[in-house]
Amino acid sequence: MADKSDKKQKQKPLDKNKPAKKKKPGVVYLSSLPPYLKPFALKSMLETRGFGPITKVFLTPEVRPPSAPRRRSNKRKTYSDGWVEFASKKTAKICAETLNASIVGGRKGSWYHDDVWNMKYLRGYSWQDLLEQIQRERNEREAKQRMEDMRARKEEKVFIQGVEKGKVLEGIQKKNEEKRRRKMAAADAAAAAEASKAGDNAMPAGNIKMLYTCVTRLGKASAESVCTVCRLHHLVQSFSAPLLLPSMQRNPALPAVIMSRTLLRAPWLRQEAVLSLPSLSGVTTRHISPVHLTCKSSRALTSTARLHSEPPNPSTANPPTEPKETAPESEQKQSHVPWYLREESPVSDTQQVSSRDQIPDLPADSPAILGEILEYTFKDLGLDDLKLIDLRGLETPPALGANVIMIIGTARSVKHLNVSADRMCRWLRSTWKLSPYADGLLGRNELKIKLRRKARRARLASRSGTTFDDKDDGITTGWICVNAGVVEESAVQEQKDERFEGFGKTVRGTRVVVQMFTEEKRAEVDLETLWQRTLDRAERDKQKYAESLAKASGGASESLHEVPGEASGPVPRSTGSFPFQQTRRFHGSHYLRAVQSVQSGSGPDAKTQAKEDIPFAEALELMSEQQAMDELRSLCTAVSTQTSHLLKKKLFLVFSHCIASGYEISDELGLDVFAALLPGPAQAEHTTRDKNLAFRVLDYLSLRGTNIMSMKVLNILYKAAVYEARGNQEEALRNGRHVSKVLETFELPFDPKEARLFMIASFQNGDYDGFWRMWRKLPLNNSPRTFGDYTMLFKLHAELGDEVRAQECVSTWAPMMKREEPPIPLRGDLLQSLMDCLVLADPEIARTAEESSSGDLARIWRECKASLHE
Repeated sequence: MADKSDKKQKQKPLDKNKPAKKKKPGVVYLSSLPPYLKPFALKSMLETRGFGPITKVFLTPEVRPPSAPRRRSNKRKTYSDGWVEFASKKTAKICAETLNASIVGGRKGSWYHDDVWNMKYLRGYSWQDLLEQIQRERNEREAKQRMEDMRARKEEKVFIQGVEKGKVLEGIQKKNEEKRRRKMAAADAAAAAEASKAGDNAMPAGNIKMLYTCVTRLGKASAESVCTVCRLHHLVQSFSAPLLLPSMQRNPALPAVIMSRTLLRAPWLRQEAVLSLPSLSGVTTRHISPVHLTCKSSRALTSTARLHSEPPNPSTANPPTEPKETAPESEQKQSHVPWYLREESPVSDTQQVSSRDQIPDLPADSPAILGEILEYTFKDLGLDDLKLIDLRGLETPPALGANVIMIIGTARSVKHLNVSADRMCRWLRSTWKLSPYADGLLGRNELKIKLRRKARRARLASRSGTTFDDKDDGITTGWICVNAGVVEESAVQEQKDERFEGFGKTVRGTRVVVQMFTEEKRAEVDLETLWQRTLDRAERDKQKYAESLAKASGGASESLHEVPGEASGPVPRSTGSFPFQQTRRFHGSHYLRAVQSVQSGSGPDAKTQAKEDIPFAEALELMSEQQAMDELRSLCTAVSTQTSHLLKKKLFLVFSHCIASGYEISDELGLDVFAALLPGPAQAEHTTRDKNLAFRVLDYLSLRGTNIMSMKVLNILYKAAVYEARGNQEEALRNGRHVSKVLETFELPFDPKEARLFMIASFQNGDYDGFWRMWRKLPLNNSPRTFGDYTMLFKLHAELGDEVRAQECVSTWAPMMKREEPPIPLRGDLLQSLMDCLVLADPEIARTAEESSSGDLARIWRECKASLHE
């Protein structure tokens, strides 16, 4: 009592005049907000729940994409995140801890009832820091905007200068054109004057103009051609004038008609000029087929000699008489039909289709959809020079996937390329219900916009007199890869495992990829040559592997004995490429003694029977597919029970042989081989070589299409990481937590069976936090807790021997069994495990329960006793 009185006397008296301690404000950060929640509504909702007073609220408006203003959307403002300042730091901490990861609540059916709060208290963060951050971001935006404005003004200045320069160049071009026209008019006037002086035998000006136009359209408008035509007209007039003088007096346009018909018979005249020959003086010309001469230098239009000193040509003295027309009336009518109304003769299909415009042949064992895709690509899309490359069984890039059949085609233009890729994707979705992905394809509206902008820039550049060279415009890539995905599942029937629970399936089958190029891009990339090298290399590997097997089997063929039940014919071998780029990693001198010792010991019975003098690798050649699978399973079991490096070598050798022979290995068996090659509980020491072999098996499974990012693979890695610690508890716990972080980071698909195995492994390794995280996730992943789950829970705690954890487990989760759907009954193993936990938590629980104690443990004990007597 004296000590207490002394303490009271030592206490300092309270100073009533001392000012109260000033409360420091606290800031809470909201990483996400319900849609259309305004600052005033947020402040009202928090103060209604008793978290106040609130001094400041700031919400960040959501930045809409550029396409948002072009479509009709909700005009209400939305916010991405925000900050709330409370007057008291203590209130801010309580608000963040209480409301984080909980629903907004309120009146049921309200707008924000089901949204979740995401809050965090910012330690050591003040409102001034937020203002400085906002001001800094605003300054950065303003500086960026100033740079954009400066660049836009510079571009505008260059554009205006280009327009002015273009106007100057256009004026200069107009002046040069006017000068050229004046010179041509002067030359025509001089030519007309010379023609008037020449007399009656000269060619009229209208005929000269007509002849000049005809020769110009032929592409031979040279001075020599015009002079030749004028000389030709002079000779015709001199030859026909005495005979046609009376007719010329009645019809002045007759010389022009004669000249037109003479020109039509000329051997150098083409059909284009004949069709464009104008009529003179209202007289139309009839279409006459030109006469083909045997010699270009012959003169068939006159009988006079070449020179006055030459003797006359007797062969041309008498002009040949034209044969009488004996053609039927239909042909005469056909000759009077204009050229633009005549029907062309049909061209056969063999003449139309060239070697580069044909559908390639289908490979062996191709999917049924492949022919339809080729026909659609060739006929409907119009791609040329199709080529098909079969890459099944080869290692392809991960973006394409495994077992790929590639189709390569050429489009006529960039627009044709984009349209073809878009139509291909839509056709695959609508007709075949596939999910294709086109890498490099622009959307329809986006392509139109970019093409319009590119055309506008080209027009502006042409007006300003500058060159437009925009190679990297985002359009003219010239290459689009359409990945149709898996078009046909594998025909191999997998064995169903009755113990399996969960969802999902392994992605297998053949994939089809269509590579679309423009002609220039295809020549630049040369994809055919690149893949042809890979195909040639794979073919060489196949031949080398077949030769090595033939040599290995040929040397020992005399000493081998037939296996009972096997045929005496040649052993079939697959031509598939060896997956590990080797023929034999291990030498064939190891015999079957180790396998026979396992069979005679505690290991399982093997199916392969061979003599001791037969090498192991040669004995594998005699096995059938079923025997090889049984041998693989036997070795997996033997490695798990009697771990040795020799058995792991044999296991990997059998696995390599099965892959090289083309045997179908299920995913479950492949993962068993992977687990057997990793460190196990029966292994005294492990080697880096064994782990390398295990991960090579995992690499092959991944390339084949097996989903290795699964909880089953992580369970195998978790156990191997724990076994590798060799009894060091801290190292085992650290290794196990690394694997747990991988599971949390990648968000792998939930597997109920593997999740429960992972829980048991985590608890036995001492990672209790990981165990409880997975335990709480079971109902969230549509996997309710069952009778077996609660039995496992109480049994693990009873075996652990920790009183505190056992008491906490029983008091928390024993009442939860009645709330499960359906309720968990107390009976059997569950009842016994729960009573063991109760005894561990309180050794005097039986006496306490008989004294009618009101504690939780006593009440649960009485319920267990009542269930036990039932």
